[in-house]
Amino acid sequence: MLENFLTLILVTGAILVITGGARAAREIHTISDYFTFGSSNTDAGLRRAFTVTNSTFTTSFVALFLLASSTGAASLAIPVGFVLGIVFYIFIILPKMMPLFASNQRYPELLESATGKKWIRSLCASFMLLNLLIFTFAELQGLQLFLREFYPKDSAIRAWLPIALVIIMAWHVAKAGYRAVIGNDKIQFFLILAGGICLIVSLFIAFRSTTTAEIAAATTKTRVSLGEFSTILFVADALSGFLFAQMIYYDNWQRLAFFVSGRIGKVERTFRAIELERLKQVIQREYLIGALFLGLIYTIPIVLAFALLGSNETSPATISTLADFFKRVWQSEDIYGIPIGPILFIGSVLFMLAALISTAEVYIVGAVNIFIEDILRVKIDGTDRSTSALDRTRFSAAVSCFLLIPFLFIEPNFEKLFTFMFYSANGLVGPVTLLLLGKKVSSVAFVFSLVFAMGYCLPPLIDQTISWAFPLPGVVVVSVSLLTSFALSFSRKKT
Repeated sequence: MLENFLTLILVTGAILVITGGARAAREIHTISDYFTFGSSNTDAGLRRAFTVTNSTFTTSFVALFLLASSTGAASLAIPVGFVLGIVFYIFIILPKMMPLFASNQRYPELLESATGKKWIRSLCASFMLLNLLIFTFAELQGLQLFLREFYPKDSAIRAWLPIALVIIMAWHVAKAGYRAVIGNDKIQFFLILAGGICLIVSLFIAFRSTTTAEIAAATTKTRVSLGEFSTILFVADALSGFLFAQMIYYDNWQRLAFFVSGRIGKVERTFRAIELERLKQVIQREYLIGALFLGLIYTIPIVLAFALLGSNETSPATISTLADFFKRVWQSEDIYGIPIGPILFIGSVLFMLAALISTAEVYIVGAVNIFIEDILRVKIDGTDRSTSALDRTRFSAAVSCFLLIPFLFIEPNFEKLFTFMFYSANGLVGPVTLLLLGKKVSSVAFVFSLVFAMGYCLPPLIDQTISWAFPLPGVVVVSVSLLTSFALSFSRKKT
């Protein structure tokens, strides 16, 4: 019964995605159409795009559930840090970025100018391309490992599920590009909102058999897998790790560059300064609303972990633990004659599917954008109206998806992968901060900052037994990147 319903849910979700991609593709005739908001370039469209893209499944549900199981109440620093990072970004950093968004520029190109080295752009682009593909892999892998727990080991659906997910996403993204991302945001936002409500109700089910004392004991658990350091240091690490996050997320630069340049291009030159200031206020408002919603979404898996920890059902917590909980949700009793369990289960799975697709498709479009503009150095400016350029772009998007298939048979430690994905990218913090301040960037500082970030965050992912030797990756990587970049930039200026 449960397996059949789950299959029906997945098929329904696939149909919605395919329909949305086909509808969005009607507006695409050139390569520049492929990389724009299109008719959805509205204030509400921006809010939905920001919210659904950041409502990830693996990184904001699975990873946080597992993290909460090992760190207790300290894990709440992640959603708090994310929201504070948004606030810091929109009020402190965003004003300096608006002119860059108006001209549709992103930091690989800007770092080339700031360093005076053409190869810096290629290096930065390659680093971000790898980063985006890892994020995409994590999203696809997390969901398929979760869903396969509901099927027998010899099930054909279980065997073909990862490939089916990739094929659907490849068709969807290749067909309609960023228009597909934006075009599906309405339905995805609705599914995430409705699914979020279902998840909150599911929390009450989880807490029914757990006493206050058991919950309190669960939230005070502070055995942190990254090493034996205090809760205060863990919180500081999380806060610093997310403080500059939106500044270095390529998908955020892409989203805002498409949004601002698309809107400012329709305004007469005389009024563009006024419009730019108005758009800044629009972004601040819509991002703040989205951040509050996301903070709530990110808290749900943490609270769920507390409930299951309190009832001693996660020893240790795994994806199977999460799947077992939703199997029990399915069997929950009726309320006023309504079979509430299946409703909650269906809503939760559709939330997870929408969260996966909305995030992964943005990463793939971003990866293709980087490959074309920053590695191949083909400018997407609307002048190339040939169908061949559009066909090559669509082919690149499909290939990017299919390259992930072999890696879907690898089951990573999501808690460690979460740490690596978020903190290794902070090697860009120093160089990008400098260029936003209008300063020259040392190419040596840029390379050192990236190499250090990867070298500090990668070993614990490869060998968990040496995690103790690489504590506080958020604090350490951000501090080293800022100090190195500013120090070498200053010495370069003196000479």
